[in-house]
Amino acid sequence: MTACDDTAPGAASDGFACPADGSPGQLVRALTVAANVRGPMPAPQRFKICCSRDCEIVYFGDAGDAFSVGDVDTVPGFKAGSDGLVCYCFGHREVDLRAESGAAAPSRILAAVEARVETGDCYCAVKSPSGRCCLGNLRALVEATRSGSAT
Repeated sequence: MTACDDTAPGAASDGFACPADGSPGQLVRALTVAANVRGPMPAPQRFKICCSRDCEIVYFGDAGDAFSVGDVDTVPGFKAGSDGLVCYCFGHREVDLRAESGAAAPSRILAAVEARVETGDCYCAVKSPSGRCCLGNLRALVEATRSGSAT
């Protein structure tokens, strides 16, 4: 499970798809794109994030603009070649969460993220490449690790 799921609401075919692989992608706010890409922003348009693991495109717009993995500050954790970041606000990686979640004790990483999200001390709308909170994905990752299933 990832914050990017092109079967989720907002991913319906609405006339524009990833120019590289044709996937429908998922809508993201222009603010999210502006916070994550290097260089100037293009003209106003609707943007999506490409959810395909092996596609080089991260964001694409309905006016034809596209940003690849080389154009973003942090490669999304679900993309090939990423460093596995799963919590963009607090810098947690999938490998660390999985290692800790294998133990019977509660996940300290998950508890710390939950506490900070609860107090509003997160910036998911701009820090996360999908513009969505990672908390649900972190919980699912902990559960999947403990149950021995892959995500």
